[in-house]
Amino acid sequence: MIIRKKCLVRCLFTVYAAAVLAVLFLRRYPTYIGEIYWESVLRHLQLVPFGDLVGVLTAPLFSARLLIENLANLIGNCVLFLPLGIFLPLLWKRCRRGLHTMGIVLFLGAALEAAQMFLLVGIFDTTDILMYLLGTGIGFSIWKAISRRRSAASKP
Repeated sequence: MIIRKKCLVRCLFTVYAAAVLAVLFLRRYPTYIGEIYWESVLRHLQLVPFGDLVGVLTAPLFSARLLIENLANLIGNCVLFLPLGIFLPLLWKRCRRGLHTMGIVLFLGAALEAAQMFLLVGIFDTTDILMYLLGTGIGFSIWKAISRRRSAASKP
């Protein structure tokens, strides 16, 4: 029975990982059109956390549409990585400590953002990495609460 559960978790994780990669890399076309590659790469770099949101809020002409798009992007990135906070501790015992899980997600998030930037299909945005960490933290908290409840229920 335990083997079936582990297999199910691994299969679900594989589907989840494929969906995340599709969302991050297949929804856009490369934007490299007629300019020097490295200039394009640098144009896809956003190192100021929440820079887009601050730009929308401080713009002379306020745009509710841009604000909603920015907030939807923040929430979407958070929700996108929430399952990872549940899957990692289920798959690897080492990730049952929050620090290990968050370290993996920090590295993974930076690698994904760098890949988007160098492939010119997205922007390396520090805000996205922070949202990945927040989503994973929420997922990890959910896993922790469920595992505590299960262990308390199994004790006589």
